[in-house]
Order: sequence, then C-alpha cells, then structure tokens
Amino acid sequence: MNMNGGILQVLLVAAKDFKDNVLLGKKHKAWWNEKFIFELPSTTRKSSKLSLKIMEKDKFKGDIFIGETTVYLQGIINEGKQQGKKETMLAAYNIVLPNGDYKGEIKIGLKFISNARRRISTERWGKSRRRPRQENKVYL
Repeated sequence: MNMNGGILQVLLVAAKDFKDNVLLGKKHKAWWNEKFIFELPSTTRKSSKLSLKIMEKDKFKGDIFIGETTVYLQGIINEGKQQGKKETMLAAYNIVLPNGDYKGEIKIGLKFISNARRRISTERWGKSRRRPRQENKVYL
C-alpha cells in the first residue's frame, strides 16, 4: 500500500425533505451540484471522517446552523490507496438537526485519488454554470 496522501473530491448533489427558504416573502432556491476538493496528507488517519454542516445564509443574523451529517472515509481512502483511485456511487446521508432529531437527507458522491495534489479547477458537475465559491460552506 502506498503511504502517500491524495485528494478527496466531494460532490453535493441534492437534499431531500428540505424546503427552499422563504425570506421576506421571497423564495430562495438552494444551489446544488457543488464540487469541493480537499487535499489529504499522507498522515490522514484511517478513522478520518468528513463532517458537513448545513447552514442558512442570513444577512442580518449571520449564518444559521440547520443540521449536519458525517461521512466516514476509511473505506474510500483505503481502496483508493490500493487501486490508485476510488469513486463511490451517490449515497444519501441523514441530516441531524441541532436538537438531535433526523430530518431529511443529503445526496453525496465521493472520489479519492491517491498520490495526487489539488489543482485549481472550475470544472463543474451537473448543469450549474455559477462561479465556484471561495469558501467550503454549503448554504440553503
């Protein structure tokens, strides 16, 4: 097994049972098909996990925490290091609300490429034509 790091690509495809936000009578549609790329060092532990916090952007109150989900990465990292790269099928992950209840799910695709470094790219998955965001936050 190669002991070098790699890159993890995370594709946020959609959410289920999350409604579009309404602010002052105007509907704001959530944006999906966002791709995030993280460089993982060779010291990444086998028990690594990706925690995704779902936030609502509010100009007056600041960012509002809506919920979160956790994706365990041990399998994809191990297989990716053995095979050179590994891509998972899209999978749904439950969203945990601040009170601990489960409400809705988020659909995510993962790809791990061993011995690779992050490069700046504007590649987009899906039909989205917007400019990439500068931060690694997802807003509803």
